Amino acid sequence: MDDHQAAIEALVAQLDRRGEELGIDDASFTRLTTAVAAQILLLDLAAAEDDLARVEVLAAARVPTALTMAKSISTARSVADELEAAQFEIIIGAMQREEGAALRADLVAAMTADEFVTPLAPVLRRVQQEAVKLLTDPVVALIDPPLPPPLPGVKEELGLSLEAAQTRLAQLAEDVREGTVDEKSVEVTVRWTEREADAAPDGGAE
Repeated sequence: MDDHQAAIEALVAQLDRRGEELGIDDASFTRLTTAVAAQILLLDLAAAEDDLARVEVLAAARVPTALTMAKSISTARSVADELEAAQFEIIIGAMQREEGAALRADLVAAMTADEFVTPLAPVLRRVQQEAVKLLTDPVVALIDPPLPPPLPGVKEELGLSLEAAQTRLAQLAEDVREGTVDEKSVEVTVRWTEREADAAPDGGAE
């Protein structure tokens, strides 16, 4: 009896602590309600002086169901240990991200349900693994890579207007004539972009 009592006390303490961290409402915290009922029952049984008194305790006990109560007591130690060992700082950190909303929903659903209905340990371990993965996966930056530098000897002037391009070509031709630029070394690539002109206002009479 002492072992079961110590285990259920540990379970109640861990559920209360983790439930507060997750912001679980007491009204929906069925697992904690069952654990508290089991704790009270074990305390009353331990205080009973004889078998008749223990029978009276059992008869008067407010037990959710015998199966949920028995499951809560028999698994109290293992569930309490799982809750204590879990890395809730990591779990809650992941839940604070937009992608972590589903993790919180899964864990809260398992936490609030009775152990007889939903075993907590498998859900808690999975949520922790996914939380670690969420926090450690590299974030891919959606940034265009920089343009490669021009090849040696290549000069670029981008975005020139037609008039500016004509001026630049005339200057280049002048440099060739003056001998400051070797004509054989010059290679010109022409590329342009045609944009639709704004529609002119309709000012004509019909």
